[in-house]
Amino acid sequence: MNIKDFEYIAEIAAQESISKAAARLYLSQPTLTKFLKKIEAEFDTPLFYRVGKKMIPTPAGQACVEKARRIIELNDQMNKNVKSLRDKSRGSVRIGTSAGRGEFFIDRILGEMTRRYPQACFTLCLGPKAQLLEQMENDELDIVFASNSTERPYLRYTDIAREEMVLVVPDGHPLLEKARPREGYSYPYVSMSDWAGFPFIMSDIRMNTGQYVRMLFDHYHLTPNTVLEIASLQYIYSAVRRGIGITIAPSMPLPQNGQGLRYLSFDDDRGIQWHFTAITKSQTVPSGALDELIRLVKNSYD
Repeated sequence: MNIKDFEYIAEIAAQESISKAAARLYLSQPTLTKFLKKIEAEFDTPLFYRVGKKMIPTPAGQACVEKARRIIELNDQMNKNVKSLRDKSRGSVRIGTSAGRGEFFIDRILGEMTRRYPQACFTLCLGPKAQLLEQMENDELDIVFASNSTERPYLRYTDIAREEMVLVVPDGHPLLEKARPREGYSYPYVSMSDWAGFPFIMSDIRMNTGQYVRMLFDHYHLTPNTVLEIASLQYIYSAVRRGIGITIAPSMPLPQNGQGLRYLSFDDDRGIQWHFTAITKSQTVPSGALDELIRLVKNSYD
């Protein structure tokens, strides 16, 4: 049996009529009747009862109809996935991430992707995580990169990295002289008492980082010496580099213009880490371009 045979059986069951099914399939009624007799002969059992003008599946017919519908569904899904694989190598790849990571993707990732896939068009959409996930549910994005996402059963999550929250200071800052290597920390360590009084650049409270920092200071009953509040990680880095203050951010790879910035570790007894993940729809087969994109982002943390 081929896919057309399954479509014929499913349509007869759906229409409960040979004549109506034939019309829907653009076949003559005798052609569809001949087909059904041939299939029933092959199975050596009737697939439909003739009840008045209606065609009602027999138990064997019902089993056949259910399998036929499943095979049609799988065939449609396969065709969509193959088309998606083809389109992602020469069509568009739509990427979503937070505004704070946009510069990292432009500097570290998208240039290389455009060289590897010169026929593809890459779209970078920046926004809040909830908005990006909604766009992906609406098939407006192919992949979202985000931190600390609550897992949803219809999405696939690929771990990229576990990010430590770090202190970001400019080259030449006095804290660099106090920082020392310490076991269990990824970067030179400074205690909170050493840095809590320095001018501090606060992330906007609408940012995940801004919420984390406020909870950190509340947890340790400290009042930061906030001199500036900014809603963009890109401009926060710029302000730190110019010596306006220090800040706290996740330990993502710095963009190329992040030269002049240094990461330092500090205490946080709550043991909070940020899980950075790539998120795609679970029913979608990732294309070669998406797989390569995920590999590039992962490798940037090495």
